[in-house]
Amino acid sequence: MGRSAGPNDDSGSYVTARPAGASDPWTAQGGRAAQRRRPEERHLRYRLIVGLALVSFIADNAMRAK
Repeated sequence: MGRSAGPNDDSGSYVTARPAGASDPWTAQGGRAAQRRRPEERHLRYRLIVGLALVSFIADNAMRAK
């Protein structure tokens, strides 16, 4: 809906261009907003690391048991 708005349209859409220092919730906090936007990516990375460590530990024990 707001994507078809021109650059001079001041409808309040987040897609339209805004001057620097506008009351945008993402840019008002600086660069820390990008880190807090998707917390599930950090959770998926943590699960991937723990899963790989667990699989390698089980495989190592299975090889040593023979």
